[in-house]
Amino acid sequence: MLIAVLVVLAIYFFWVRNPLIFVTYQDLGAKELEETDYIRAVNAHSECFDPDKRKYLNQYLREIKYPQTSEPFSQMLKERVERYIEKSRIEKLKTFRNTESVTLVKKNETVIGLYNCHIDNEVTNGSVMIFNVCVVQKERGQGFGKQIIKHAIERCSQNDKDLTLTVYRENRTAIDLYTNLGFQIVPVTKQPEDEFFMFQKHLMKLQQGG
Repeated sequence: MLIAVLVVLAIYFFWVRNPLIFVTYQDLGAKELEETDYIRAVNAHSECFDPDKRKYLNQYLREIKYPQTSEPFSQMLKERVERYIEKSRIEKLKTFRNTESVTLVKKNETVIGLYNCHIDNEVTNGSVMIFNVCVVQKERGQGFGKQIIKHAIERCSQNDKDLTLTVYRENRTAIDLYTNLGFQIVPVTKQPEDEFFMFQKHLMKLQQGG
């Protein structure tokens, strides 16, 4: 009886102290991925990234593509961005299945975040870039972001390739987290084909090996 109680207590304390489960897929079209988990992953991604995409795309269009525009034209751009965000959200239900090397983050069997990583030659020379780092709003402030990045560092490391990620310059919370885990802000030496990709973002690097 005592042993059974100790086992239950051990499981309980493990679950309380380590509530996150990380499940990695080659891509989100994997047969073993349940449809409910896929939908939750898509919704989590939209919740995490659509607000920033809306904000910075509006800013990019006003400041870079169409500076000194009239108020009616600015309003037209806002409406255009909204249509784009909505269209992207709908298309994401299909296209997100092609996302490769994805780790879904679960708490109590529910997807509450994700990340993925792959070799990048767009803005770096062959680093392993960590993308789509996400924790849904209601689960923030519990240290899950730190656990996710630590997991990403361990899983995505490949020999002596540096790890990189991008972060919006205004996101001091994320920048401080990444800095505390060894990442440093570095110059962008390669300009991506899509100039919006790095708009208002820092590139951060965790040097690996020598």
